[in-house]
Amino acid sequence: MMTTAQQKVKQELEELKINALIHQNSEPVLPRKKKSSKKWILTTTLILVTIVTCSLLLMR
Repeated sequence: MMTTAQQKVKQELEELKINALIHQNSEPVLPRKKKSSKKWILTTTLILVTIVTCSLLLMR
């Protein structure tokens, strides 16, 4: 004979198993990382430096 607490735990475990089977094939939701502004500043700076360098080389 199980106590009411044990019955409740058993019922919750069965519900969790059912939910796991239902959601087994769905893709997990991954949180998106925010891109830092430093990366954007660095990328923009590198692009500008590349453009200026290429311009100076072509002008010679």
